[in-house]
Amino acid sequence: MKINNIQNFSSKTHIISNEIIRNLIGCKTGERIASIASIASELNCGHGLVQTIFNDLQDNNSIKIHKQGHLGSYLEDIDDIKLLSYLGKNELLGTLPLLYSDKYRELSNNIYATFNNKPAIYLAYIRGAISRIELLIRGHFDFTIVSHKTAQSRIQTHNDIEIVHNFAPNSYASGHGVVFTSDRTKLEDGMVVGIDNESLDHIEIVNDFCSENSVKLEPVYYYDLISKMKNKELDAVIWSIDGLSNFTNKYIPIETAPEYRQATLIISKEKQYIKRLFLKLLQEKKDGTN
Repeated sequence: MKINNIQNFSSKTHIISNEIIRNLIGCKTGERIASIASIASELNCGHGLVQTIFNDLQDNNSIKIHKQGHLGSYLEDIDDIKLLSYLGKNELLGTLPLLYSDKYRELSNNIYATFNNKPAIYLAYIRGAISRIELLIRGHFDFTIVSHKTAQSRIQTHNDIEIVHNFAPNSYASGHGVVFTSDRTKLEDGMVVGIDNESLDHIEIVNDFCSENSVKLEPVYYYDLISKMKNKELDAVIWSIDGLSNFTNKYIPIETAPEYRQATLIISKEKQYIKRLFLKLLQEKKDGTN
């Protein structure tokens, strides 16, 4: 049995091999490796199968283990890219919002720099945090970027994602503002205000801003807000300052919580190896060893 011939594995062997590989991805050199007996017990399989899988991984130069007798075994070297390939992953897939602001372009560049082709990654730019999270949970993507507030809200309501990393304050948005048609400077009853129901942040910010007035909330795609207002289909638009500044400097800043402005990388709870790998590469980047 060879790891690189997983198509010949029995179903159970394939499952166990993949679980062992997932538990290794993102581990750091010097980490202690669980004993063969404890791994076999946890995965409900024979010691011999676990030993064979580890032997194959070492023969293929995917890992190198240093045994220290009664002190245990320690990871001396690891090839995360090769381990990922055994799972059928030659690259990782992530999502970000549409690149309508420099903030998102900076995040995109930051993520590419962190992974540094170890492994290769591909980023898709998709409107709406709700859509990005659903695609993540369905397994179409390995990670996504949302605001910290959206991540917190999803954890409270579903508890199916996990926060991997919080980027710097104001990394998702510099702030938020409102633009009115004509020369109006405040919200008035009867106004039509655009709302993007695919964005948890926009839903909460708009509803909070309009809470003391009787207005009509008109569903609009986020990137159509300005054009709808220019066509006088909306009386007021609330958007990130970064997005508004592309069209006008006549916005009025509004106060929003810092969590709306901070970018957060999240994963499905089932993909802990993505978390370990990202944090490992992030640390290497900070240390200058990436």
